[in-house]
Amino acid sequence: MMTLDSTARAAAVAMTVLIGGCVRNTIASYPDQWPPQVVVSQAQCPRLAGRYHNAGEMAPGTRVSCGSNRFLMRAEWRCDTSLSRDLAEVESNEWVELRQPDADTLVIVSSDPVVDVKELHRSRGDFTCSARGLQRTLHASILSMGTNAPTSVPLAAFNGLNTLGGIATQASGGVRTLKRSFKTTADGSLIMDVSVSETGLFFLIPAHLKDETFVRWVREESSPVDSAAASAAGFLPTAGISDLPSAHFARFESMNDFLHRTRLTNVDGTEVDESKGVGRVAALSPGKRWVQVRTINHSLSPLLDFDTYYGFEQEALARHIYRLAQQPMPCPTPGSIDEALRSHEIGHAALSLIDKAEGQPERRFTVDALCISGMAASCALSDTGKMLDGLRCVRLNGSSYGFYGRDAVAN
Repeated sequence: MMTLDSTARAAAVAMTVLIGGCVRNTIASYPDQWPPQVVVSQAQCPRLAGRYHNAGEMAPGTRVSCGSNRFLMRAEWRCDTSLSRDLAEVESNEWVELRQPDADTLVIVSSDPVVDVKELHRSRGDFTCSARGLQRTLHASILSMGTNAPTSVPLAAFNGLNTLGGIATQASGGVRTLKRSFKTTADGSLIMDVSVSETGLFFLIPAHLKDETFVRWVREESSPVDSAAASAAGFLPTAGISDLPSAHFARFESMNDFLHRTRLTNVDGTEVDESKGVGRVAALSPGKRWVQVRTINHSLSPLLDFDTYYGFEQEALARHIYRLAQQPMPCPTPGSIDEALRSHEIGHAALSLIDKAEGQPERRFTVDALCISGMAASCALSDTGKMLDGLRCVRLNGSSYGFYGRDAVAN
């Protein structure tokens, strides 16, 4: 079960061990130019509440391994200085807000309106507290693949078999431990002391490898949780949901039940970053919004895969979640698939959508959509009358966006 990449990685580690010995420690010192760290009690969790810039700064002179190049391996630290991912394995944009309503709870609020608020609890083992700060610890086999978020049952089973395969076929195995400890500094910044260690056998060679460094996040100047509401214990009350970014936007989930086939590609003329993964959720500010999705279709004669794009407008309501109710059918004209794809013909389709909101029954509704298979070029109201390779901008009545092509209805 050991993959080529993991085999190569184990071999590389083994060569490192052979060249440098059985023990390697790369430890970065806390930078003298950074503000001093706040002293934390051994028994109490530190006060971390505040809003911080999501982009962090790694300690100058850091020389640590930044994880595997191709596949994500569990309990690795990939030199990622994003606070949202280091602390909670979620995405964020400009800032991350931490709230501590009590000694057991840490609430993580992302500036990204499509990211749900995340709660961590000391009583559930999500974190521990010591003199090093609030600490998150993850142990995994050195051959375990995946992110550092909670793993699924199928992935856990695969990683278990992969570990057994590595032991049986490569005489390699061991444990990787990732520790991330958080505390503040004298100027209110947030500091992470991150440590990654690997202990085990690499082709029957015993080894212990360790990397350690620091990351710093600067506090935002106007943090809404820095108020006189702080209690004597040093913890801050959790504000209501009305002040959360997610409360002011709708969300569109591009995925339906066919998770591998449909993705969001465009909202109001702005491309969605597909590098963040298939099924990336998009935020829709309230009002009439253009949404564009792309599906992957298959043809048996001739044998090829081709894309179909759907574009439509819908009224978006804050705190509502929308998605396709079912996988839409491809829309090339009847006849030769190759000819249909070359025709640039834009069809019309009725798509079924699902609307979900907390405390309300699920609602299904239908929208009119433009549909084009093959290559799709988006256009806007300002492009009306313009030509692109002999193709005109085709829009739905009253819509601000559309596709360059030949309107099947007009033809």
